Amino acid sequence: MFKQIYNRVRIGFVVEPVTPVLIRSGGSSLDPNRPDMEFVRVKTVFGEAPYLPGSSLKGVIRSHAERILRSIGYHCCEVGRDVCKKEQKENCFACRIFGSMSTASRMRISDAYPWPMGATQEQVRDMVVNIDKYVPTESRTSVRIDRRKGTAAGTALFEAEAVTGGSFCGEFTLTNYQLWQLALIALVIRDIDAGFQRIGSSKSRGFGRVTVSVSSFEIHQYGPLVSGGRQLCGTGILDEQTRSKYGLIGDDAVAINGITTTLAEESIPGLMEVLKSGKGANTEWPQMIELILQSSHWQRLLAGGKAK
Repeated sequence: MFKQIYNRVRIGFVVEPVTPVLIRSGGSSLDPNRPDMEFVRVKTVFGEAPYLPGSSLKGVIRSHAERILRSIGYHCCEVGRDVCKKEQKENCFACRIFGSMSTASRMRISDAYPWPMGATQEQVRDMVVNIDKYVPTESRTSVRIDRRKGTAAGTALFEAEAVTGGSFCGEFTLTNYQLWQLALIALVIRDIDAGFQRIGSSKSRGFGRVTVSVSSFEIHQYGPLVSGGRQLCGTGILDEQTRSKYGLIGDDAVAINGITTTLAEESIPGLMEVLKSGKGANTEWPQMIELILQSSHWQRLLAGGKAK
C-alpha cells in the first residue's frame, strides 16, 4: 500500500493548556534549585524551551482511538500480548492507522513547539528568550504515597514543574488513508478538546486538560482519487482487487461541496490535486468530518464492528 501515493493530508493543530500540564523530562537536573520533576524541554541555539513530544501526543491519540474502536465492536491488539499479522488486511483497525511491528504507520505527528509552524528565526529567538512570558510554568509540591500501605512513602515530598499557559503548534499527516481513519482521528481530537482525554502525567490529580484546535489542513489526491475538487476520496474507491488485498472498506468518498479550496497543481498536471482549507479551518474541518460521519462509508464501518 505504501509503494504508491494515493492520498495524504497534512493537518496543523494548536494545543493550549486549560489546567497545568506535566510531561516529565527523562533525566534529572544537577541544579539543586530546579524541581525534582522538570517539564521536558528542547534545546535551541537561543536556549531551552518547553515542548510537547510527538511520541507523547501519538500515544494519547492511539490509546483513545483504540477505546473508540473497541466501543463499536472492533478488536485492537495489545502491545506485548498479541501482535498483528504481517498481512495488512489481517491487522487490527488501530494498527492500520498507527502501525505495528509488521506494518508501517500511516500517521506521522510532529513535536509541538511554543511557536507557529514555519516561524522565522527571529520569532523563535523572541519566544525562547522570553519563554517565561509565552509559556508560564509553576512548581507544585506533592507527596508520594505508598500504594500498599496507603501512607506517605519515604522521601515523600517532591516538586513537579507544570506548564500553565501558552500554546503549542504542530502538525500530523496521514498517508493512503480511508475516510473512516480521518474521521476517527477527528473524533479523538474532539474528545481531547472536550476534556474527556488528557495528556501527560498526574491526570488523576487534575493535570493534563488541554484544548486542541485545527489551524489548517491540506489534502493531496493522486491518480484514481483525483475528483476535480468535487469529492474527498479514500483508498477504498480503488479497484476490487486492491480492496480485497488490503481489507479496505468501500463507498470511500463524500462530496465536499466547496468546503475546501482547490488549487491547480502544475507539477503533475491531471494526476494530482490539492484541496486546502480557506480562511476558516476551524469551521471547514468540522463540516468535512460531519459529512464523513453521515456517509454510507462510516455506516459500513459501524456495521462491520457490530457484526463481530
